[in-house]
Amino acid sequence: MALSGCYRCIKYVLCVFNVLFWLTGCLLLAVGVWAVVDSGEFRDYASGYEWEHSIAVYCLITIGSILSIIGFIGCCGVVRESRCLLTLFFVLLLVVNAVFVSVGLFLVFRREQVHEWFPPPERRTISGKLYMKINSIEYDDSVLTYMEEIQQKYKCCGADKGVADYNFLNRNSNDFCKIQQEQPCTDAMFRAETDRHRNMTKALPKYAIVTSAIILGIGFLMIVGLVFSFALSCALRNESIEIDRY
Repeated sequence: MALSGCYRCIKYVLCVFNVLFWLTGCLLLAVGVWAVVDSGEFRDYASGYEWEHSIAVYCLITIGSILSIIGFIGCCGVVRESRCLLTLFFVLLLVVNAVFVSVGLFLVFRREQVHEWFPPPERRTISGKLYMKINSIEYDDSVLTYMEEIQQKYKCCGADKGVADYNFLNRNSNDFCKIQQEQPCTDAMFRAETDRHRNMTKALPKYAIVTSAIILGIGFLMIVGLVFSFALSCALRNESIEIDRY
């Protein structure tokens, strides 16, 4: 069924829109998968917020997958001039747009409370994680490398007691604390993460506004896609009616 006039122009615009929509979804999906597979830098930045980090990454993967699927359905609907696929695309895009707009408005009105999602670091939590690592050195050689990196980075030694934390291994302490520091790693890491948390909470309201602006901007583009898909679907229906008359 051939479209003509402005509807043909709408068809091409909607096709470009869906390709960009699909590419955006694939990009988000790729970033999410990369963050899972090669997450060294992400986890270093999100130290102390592993749970929030995991939620954000898997949300990114989910959103990317949904957008790429919707974009693919839209492309197929436009190319094949299928009212069924265009209707499915319209419904899915409407639902996603409602979610995006809701999240964007939520971030606008709750920007001052966003920091509540990120509780401050706790010293005992850091200490517990370090002792868990130290106690597993006998069974896992990679833990020794991890502790060496931590001690090098924070210029510290051990967890709470310095070199004494390694005494149970009956080995030379120099094997574990190559940088002779009296400062326990728990104290050094707690101070570093507290400073990081303080700086992050100060910046969160600004980032919440920027994020909400991006989300609402995407929502507006989705509305344009909704209007175009609805117009194209109506044009295809009218063409079908005209064909049936003849």
